[in-house]
Amino acid sequence: MKIIIADDHDLVRDAISTLIKRDDHNADIMVASNFDQAYEILSNNPDTNLVLLDVYMPGMCNLESIKKMITDFPETPVVMISGLIKHNDVKKSFAYGARGFIPKTMNGKALVSVLKMIISGAKYIPDIVLKSKINDSELNSFGLSKREEQVLKLLFQGLPNKVISQKLFIEETTVKLHLRALFKKFVAKNRTDLVIKAIKAGYSDE
Repeated sequence: MKIIIADDHDLVRDAISTLIKRDDHNADIMVASNFDQAYEILSNNPDTNLVLLDVYMPGMCNLESIKKMITDFPETPVVMISGLIKHNDVKKSFAYGARGFIPKTMNGKALVSVLKMIISGAKYIPDIVLKSKINDSELNSFGLSKREEQVLKLLFQGLPNKVISQKLFIEETTVKLHLRALFKKFVAKNRTDLVIKAIKAGYSDE
C-alpha cells in the first residue's frame, strides 16, 4: 500500500502514518505539508494507491486544486480530510471527483478501514453529512447503490439470502450478486466480516 498524506500539521501526518503502519508494516507512506508538494510527490510516484489531502492546507485554492490532481491522475483515489465538516466543502470535493471525505475525529481503526475500502473502489461520506440536509442521491454512503444498502441493512439483521430476496422482491441469485459487490467494496471475506467492517467504518442501519 502506497499512500501520500498531505497536511500542514506535523502531528496529524505523524499520527495517520503511525496508524497505517501499525496495520500494514510494509506500507509506503509519503508526506507533504501543502498541495504543491503532494502533487509533485504524486507526479514522481504515479503508482500511488491513495492521496489524503487536508481541506484547508496551503495551496488548496478553495478546493479548486484537487480538480487538477484528479484530472491528471484519474486512477489515483483522492480523499479529503478535515477537522471541520462543512456541507459545501463535501459537495465541492465530490463534484470535483474526490472518493472520500473523512473527519479528523474518526477513530484510528475506522480510518484505516475506510482508506482500504476506498483503495478497493468504494466511496466514503461521513454519517454527519448523510444525516444532514444534503440529498443522499447526490452523495451515496460508501459508493453503495440503493439496492446494496437495502441488502446490507437486512444483513445487519442476520437474515439469510432467501429471506432477503423475499423482503426485497428479487431473486436469490441477485442477492448473491449484491453481496459479492459489498464484499469487494468493504474488502470483506464473508458475511460476518462484512458486517463488522461496515460497523467499524461508521456505517449503520438507521
